[in-house]
Amino acid sequence: MLDWRPLDYVTLSVLMPSPGAPKVIVTYGLEDRPNGATHIEIRIGKPKPKDRAFVDEAGAEYKKSITQAIATLRLMLEGRQASVAVIDEPPLMPSKERFLTEPVRHAH
Repeated sequence: MLDWRPLDYVTLSVLMPSPGAPKVIVTYGLEDRPNGATHIEIRIGKPKPKDRAFVDEAGAEYKKSITQAIATLRLMLEGRQASVAVIDEPPLMPSKERFLTEPVRHAH
């Protein structure tokens, strides 16, 4: 995370899991709308000339993916599609006393 202003935006440095992928700067901007909705704007930083083709191709794939995810979310919110099943998580392991449970008092 490079910059964060809660409820306004977050800027991240993203390294895609592809060989030779450059780091990409991505900002997610949020704007309240009068009807109670939120406008989300995704901004991609200008890549170096040598990385332009990679970022353009990855950006096109990301646009397809995020567009589909938003369409699915819209259907879920409108009640026209069932939500994804919740997976029960396994219970947490005991902490093995890694964390303090009482204040530490030093003898003087």
